[in-house]
Amino acid sequence: MLLPLLSWKLIIFIRNICGRYSSHMKKMRKQYWLLKRVISMAYEKNPKRNGGKMANRPVKKWKSGSIETALWYNEREVNGAIVGFKTISLTRSYKKKGEDIWRNEVLNLRRNDIQKAIIVLQKAQEELLLTDEKEGDNDEE
Repeated sequence: MLLPLLSWKLIIFIRNICGRYSSHMKKMRKQYWLLKRVISMAYEKNPKRNGGKMANRPVKKWKSGSIETALWYNEREVNGAIVGFKTISLTRSYKKKGEDIWRNEVLNLRRNDIQKAIIVLQKAQEELLLTDEKEGDNDEE
């Protein structure tokens, strides 16, 4: 009678230990996958090299309609030292009439080019808006 009682207590004891171990392992597994996901996300955002090759992903993206801007981190060797710099790409996506294929026009700009592009685009926009208003005034007379 003592042996079955002892074995029953042993079974309960083992089940409790295994249950605790199992739940502990589940927590450890969750923490492992969460940590792995965080590290991979951080690595994608990190502009460091990957085995001698740059990760071919932008650091950040912004999109409005069919226009998208992406910020890139690039590296170049200058006088034996690796120098990092950032560029942007401005992309316009469109479909040609009668085609189902999306096409892209891409313009790559460096830091000093961005402000110049903004100024030129603002001037062009002013001209278009002022020209439209003048043409509209002639129609009313």
